Amino acid sequence: MALAKLGRPQVDPLTDPAHAPVGAGGGPPANPPPGGPANNPARKVKNSQVLDQADEGEIPELTQTLVEEHYKVLRKAKGGPVRPEAEPSPDQISAMKVRVLDLDLPPYADFAVFVNFQGRFSRTLKFLNHILQPDGTFKAVEVPGPPSYDAWLSSWRVYENTLLMLEKDVGGNKVPVATVAAMEAYKDAFRDLVVCYPEAWHLLVVAEDRCRGEHFVRLRRELEVKHARGLTYDYDPEQPWNEVFRVASQDREFWDRHVREPALLFRTGGKHREQPGGTGSATDGTSQKSPPKKNRKSQKERLRAQLAKAREGKGATASEAPAQGGGGPPPVKGKGRGPKRDGRGRFLTDRQGKPICFGFNNGECKGVCQKGMVHVCQVCLGSHPAKDCGKVGST
Repeated sequence: MALAKLGRPQVDPLTDPAHAPVGAGGGPPANPPPGGPANNPARKVKNSQVLDQADEGEIPELTQTLVEEHYKVLRKAKGGPVRPEAEPSPDQISAMKVRVLDLDLPPYADFAVFVNFQGRFSRTLKFLNHILQPDGTFKAVEVPGPPSYDAWLSSWRVYENTLLMLEKDVGGNKVPVATVAAMEAYKDAFRDLVVCYPEAWHLLVVAEDRCRGEHFVRLRRELEVKHARGLTYDYDPEQPWNEVFRVASQDREFWDRHVREPALLFRTGGKHREQPGGTGSATDGTSQKSPPKKNRKSQKERLRAQLAKAREGKGATASEAPAQGGGGPPPVKGKGRGPKRDGRGRFLTDRQGKPICFGFNNGECKGVCQKGMVHVCQVCLGSHPAKDCGKVGST
């Protein structure tokens, strides 16, 4: 009576459970999934060792039958088998499937553990991160992650193939999480940044990791709002991450804030110390320092001053020799440019460099010189004219 009141079929409790009608409860499902169960309950996968170091959750591994189905999907998408180093492991497929398809989380993978040949190299990847200190210097700290763009690219190939394996049913059609074109656009945009700022790999790898891990969720929310208002036509709610990859590759504000501006500061800041080591192949330029221009300029000025001083001393020494024993005043050192002589050895200027009056020496100009020249002897620089000088014969 109670079952009839609740609208449930009446079942005789003494009947064999194997012959109970479908929907009576307690029995196995009428239509088990093709190929057996989807998961292998005997083995668990730790996300912290496969997908994300910060995720301590455990998930059941996919059965080998379902893993082979995913490999067939990848072969169809690529047009053939992929290289062994770009082939994801069953653990990586299982972890990514639960994250993206079952939990509808962003397609994030930590490239410190999500690597090719995952069982071999998951514990070996590390790189040097140059952290800006309060005093303006950069301190090198070793952290887990791909040490160079080549290591990042090897993890990206595994990551891209994993997403191509995962498909969802949309209107009777199987579509991947993201298309090859969308992921290639994102990868090429990141490669262009690496080419422009090769010395700032520590900034590039952190920014790219945050983009997939944190920024993808924000971009999806923004795209959903725009789609609801009819402002975007390329966004498909059934395949959201495909457009997110494209928008992230063109998000100049994000890459300016996390890469370009700090990379320019790191490149042009002359206050940072030299750091040993590097962040991969030809990516660390912290040891390239040049002497400041101010020191080079002052050195040139010192050389010029020394050369000018040597020339003055040489000229004064040559001019003082004829004046020894003469009637003129003693030579003044360190003043003027020294007297000059003509081809016959006669003085043209006095010791202060003032021109000598020829008319005075010939006896024609007397008193104050009308031309403003000095009245001294052209032979001995004395106060008498040259015609009356007793050294005329010996000159």
